[in-house]
Amino acid sequence: MARNNDDIKDDALRASEERLKQAQGFQADLYGMFPQREGFEGETMGITGLNNSLTDLYNTLSMLKEKELQNRAEKNEMAISEGFESHKDKKQQERAEKKEKKDIEKREKNTLKEMIKKGYADKDGNLTEAGKAEKERRQQEFDDKRFEEMEEEEYDQAEENQVSATPMVASPAKYKFNVAALRRGMMGTSNVKSIQAVSSGLNNMYNVFSLMRDQQRKRTEAELSNFNIDEVQSGFDSFNNGTFACGEYLSAQKKELASLKARARKLNPNSPMFAKLKSEMKAVDNRVKQLNGSMQKLQLEKADFADKHGMGDQDKDGRFRYSEATRQSDSYFYMQQVMNKTAPMVIDKGGMIQFEVAMPNGQGMQMMTLEQMQQGIYERDDNGLQYYNTMQDAVDKNHKANMQFDEGAVNAGLGKIFGYNKDVNKKNVMSWIHDFPELGGDGKTFIQHYKEDKLPGAKIAWATKTLEQYKDKIPNYNEIMKDGVSLEEAQALQKSSFEFTGETGITDDMIMLEYDKAYKYFDPDNTADWGQVSDFEMRFSGASNNERTIGEHIRDELKAYYLKRLRARHDKNVNAEIRGSGKDTYTADYDPLNPNN
Repeated sequence: MARNNDDIKDDALRASEERLKQAQGFQADLYGMFPQREGFEGETMGITGLNNSLTDLYNTLSMLKEKELQNRAEKNEMAISEGFESHKDKKQQERAEKKEKKDIEKREKNTLKEMIKKGYADKDGNLTEAGKAEKERRQQEFDDKRFEEMEEEEYDQAEENQVSATPMVASPAKYKFNVAALRRGMMGTSNVKSIQAVSSGLNNMYNVFSLMRDQQRKRTEAELSNFNIDEVQSGFDSFNNGTFACGEYLSAQKKELASLKARARKLNPNSPMFAKLKSEMKAVDNRVKQLNGSMQKLQLEKADFADKHGMGDQDKDGRFRYSEATRQSDSYFYMQQVMNKTAPMVIDKGGMIQFEVAMPNGQGMQMMTLEQMQQGIYERDDNGLQYYNTMQDAVDKNHKANMQFDEGAVNAGLGKIFGYNKDVNKKNVMSWIHDFPELGGDGKTFIQHYKEDKLPGAKIAWATKTLEQYKDKIPNYNEIMKDGVSLEEAQALQKSSFEFTGETGITDDMIMLEYDKAYKYFDPDNTADWGQVSDFEMRFSGASNNERTIGEHIRDELKAYYLKRLRARHDKNVNAEIRGSGKDTYTADYDPLNPNN
């Protein structure tokens, strides 16, 4: 395991102290070699001069060593802040990336030569249409192979990882805890090994999933770049295994229908059994018609998917029209697999269309319908944004007309966007949680402001609980915790957490999800419980009154949040006018989200 940065700094300090001790000893020994003669004190001046020179040389060398240690500590600190284990780890990764870049350049150069030779490109390297398709095929083949190799490497490494631990050391003076010492002491040798083994696997799985997401993104881009609305009309051909699944299902239905007809011909048309068989034949016919309807729906969904990426038959501008909430959702991960032909289509006996998609945790596959995948898919509420802009204009006009801020009108306008009373416009609410940083002077969204407000308290709560969990292994625990955990201490403990929880460590989102009750409901994949009664408190809309649902509470928070921003806009206009010359000198020290303003 890489040495802790605090340990390296301690080495530098010890080197400094050792330098002084050795220099003193060196000088005493040298004087002893040349004893002074009585009455001639000045005779030793030459020896003293030599001694001082040697001492200065030793001091210089020692100081260089100390500087080297200090420099190493600073480099390690910088590397750790960038997410690396150490400066050495950073350099190794940089060398690996440089080598990989050279390998890619070499591979691309050799590929181009081969493409020219086979007629896929002209002598200047310009690819033909067939050459572009061949290049895409080869790149996909290479990506798939590299993915498999990296996955194997990750799991092999997870099995080999081992961690050692050092004994607990006492906390510094004033009972401010030493994070590195606490970490070593509270984990213990056996615990460290087991936690490291588990967390390493989790971290590797996280890396695999990141690669999976990136791979799906590339495949989606490739599919959309070749998207043609006319091809969608060809039916299930636009989906992986669609044609085969459809053909297989229809063949089974035809066989069943033929069998039913053969049995019916032998019966009296007026008999109950004939009526039963006729009903079953009608059911087969309905299933076939239902399949045709499902096919048309899938065609429309793929066309809409292309439109939302700015690659459809509407505005071909390449603009992403889904909400930012959608981009990182599990739902979008599933949807991409269907639309870029990664997930194979399956049609069950009842005619229901499902797709076999990879799970986001990298632990296998699952069957899902398109409707199930759409839970966390949200569009950007551009219409609501336009309406909000008219509300901003109204605030400006009211000020010019010497009118006061109309809170009632603003609340009514915000209700049109987010909903009134028991009505919650979930799609708009989710979009406004994650979108529209342009509405704030600081360029931040609602969720970013929310996180900034709640994260410090959540970090302190996490650190306090973590230390309490291992209090039996922490010397002077009561003294350390007497004044509580400060935010700086909590941040220091979080920064070092990667050393005992895995490379990714404890992230801000992990802390927020555990120690803030509302935060998890901002996740687009986690809105199923919005109808439950809220049991948390929010900054502008206050605590739950045991009547509001979670959805209503979040909606009310958004309304109060944007009401505050519009009121701040009115106050800014007023104060700019009062200050004279029409120049806004007020907003520099004004925080519209500070309740004390």
